[in-house]
Amino acid sequence: MALSKKMLAIVGVLVIVVVVIIAAAALGGGNTKANDNNDNDNDNDNDNGDNTNTRDQIANVSYSGSGDKVSEKFELQAGVTIFHMTHSGSSNFAVTLYNEAGEYVDLLANEIGTYDGATLIGVKADQLVGAEPGKHYLQIEADGAWTIVIEQPRVASGAALPQTLTGSGPNVTIPIALTSGVAVFNMTHSGSSNFIVTLYADDGDYVDILANEIGAYSGEKSVTVNGGILNASPGIHWVSVDADGDWTIKITKM
Repeated sequence: MALSKKMLAIVGVLVIVVVVIIAAAALGGGNTKANDNNDNDNDNDNDNGDNTNTRDQIANVSYSGSGDKVSEKFELQAGVTIFHMTHSGSSNFAVTLYNEAGEYVDLLANEIGTYDGATLIGVKADQLVGAEPGKHYLQIEADGAWTIVIEQPRVASGAALPQTLTGSGPNVTIPIALTSGVAVFNMTHSGSSNFIVTLYADDGDYVDILANEIGAYSGEKSVTVNGGILNASPGIHWVSVDADGDWTIKITKM
């Protein structure tokens, strides 16, 4: 049966409507797939976020020798750097850190006779205390054999409080985790010379001198942990100890 022009027009409209519906469905399916891809991207981002505790490790740098020497240049990156040093001589042992331009940065060791200890410096840009990131070198003054190992630890976590830390002579403690509130450092020293205890944040920021005495010592120092300008921020911290005798540091949260 032949269709009238009116019926043909109606059929034509219906065909157009069907085509539009099919096209819309196709476009909708494409949008859904794009959203799925976005979801996958978000999942990947979250996975990467979960891996923030994984930090790239920096290889140790080691030097050894005898007598007065100048080391080769080495790179210090932002964070904390620990210098492990030994000396087997009987006279002065001094290790001085300089930046690439030859500017004095810090006196790392200055003892008479044998030496076996460690000290920490913070490495952070625009900081008054410590070093700035970049190349440095060491001037070693000694009358015997010596070794120096430069460690730039990158840790994912610190020991929770309370903690009791002990040692003898100059050394650096394990990393500790300070949470918001007030931490109390109870310290003792049985030596006869300097006893200096310094607190650093894991990013290399100098926080505070907890003790600075000569000879035997027993005392406490509180540290406010709230992220204030003059206070510590919650996170990983390190304690550097300069001593000539046995020492203890008990850290509790008030």
